[in-house]
Amino acid sequence: MGYPARSMSVLLGSVLEESGLTLEDTLAHREWSGNYGVVSLIAGSVREHNQGIQRDPKLDNPAHALVFTKSGMFRSAKERRALVNASQIVIAPTRLS
Repeated sequence: MGYPARSMSVLLGSVLEESGLTLEDTLAHREWSGNYGVVSLIAGSVREHNQGIQRDPKLDNPAHALVFTKSGMFRSAKERRALVNASQIVIAPTRLS
């Protein structure tokens, strides 16, 4: 994809609202069904912890975006911890892997 590191999928809340989609719509998609939960992160908090955000709209979900580390190929333990501490659980996963 051309990103400098591995990324994680996120949804942009403002685009989700504009498109009329809900979190439940996204989680009902076969790719995500039953395996994932949802946390809330503020984009500014993500950027404060050396992460980049890139829009990556999909045909079935225009709110899709990617978060990636700017400090190498993988997030450091410190970066991962910072993201966990900056997040709030919105929908808990139904199955932990």
